[in-house]
Amino acid sequence: MKNNSFITIERPKNSILSPIVDYYFYIDTTVLELREKSEIILPFPRLTFAYFFDHPFIATNHSINKSFQVNLFFSKISTQKICLRPYSDKIKVFAAVLKPYALAYFNNRPISSFHWLIDVERMVGNGLDPFVMQIQGSNELEERVNAIEDLLMLNFNDRDLSLIARAIELTEENFGKIDLSDLASYLGVKDRTLRDHFYEYIGCSPNEYYRILKMKQLSYQIKNSENLLLDSSLGNREVAKVNGNPSKHIRKEVPNFRLMEL
Repeated sequence: MKNNSFITIERPKNSILSPIVDYYFYIDTTVLELREKSEIILPFPRLTFAYFFDHPFIATNHSINKSFQVNLFFSKISTQKICLRPYSDKIKVFAAVLKPYALAYFNNRPISSFHWLIDVERMVGNGLDPFVMQIQGSNELEERVNAIEDLLMLNFNDRDLSLIARAIELTEENFGKIDLSDLASYLGVKDRTLRDHFYEYIGCSPNEYYRILKMKQLSYQIKNSENLLLDSSLGNREVAKVNGNPSKHIRKEVPNFRLMEL
């Protein structure tokens, strides 16, 4: 377990889930204690499988100008700009962060067919109501972790996702600087097969995933360099596509990356 101010992080315990779960985190604080009042979720090559809010949030998709009040928020990888804002003055969030292809273990539909705001009951209907009651009735992270691992295992479908898992691993090892043909050749499959796997199990094209990976790298550079000027055409273009502003303005929003950059 790792504590970071009002954020507590726990690693997975279940041996089946540990290869696909990056970590769980728990936040219990008030809006007044936060530096920023909203959470702009720039897309990164990680999948926030679920936020479970004890106090509701407003989820806004600025790319399509739609907002909803939510107590549960499931997300898939996307290049759309999504913002989460507390609806009340209190924040209590429990979440699981998974590998990019993890949703495919809990569903047989192509991930690309899902709405940006995923229907939680349709995704993991088995055991959802008892799970929600259990995590709302507990302030202990360990109990919440046990509850979500029970829920995930209840809905887990054992599938062979080794090809897309290896593709993601190689893409990250090469910092997104490997084209589809080279990646497919290395994995011993056709370009079309690999492209279909991206849509089926991740929900986006390989090129979209590469863009998302570059966004993560850009945000990391901005966050960790005081003097870095990302005024290249790539930096400005990629940041502006998602954030609406060129990269030189994004530093002001770096605190908003807190949930995705733990």
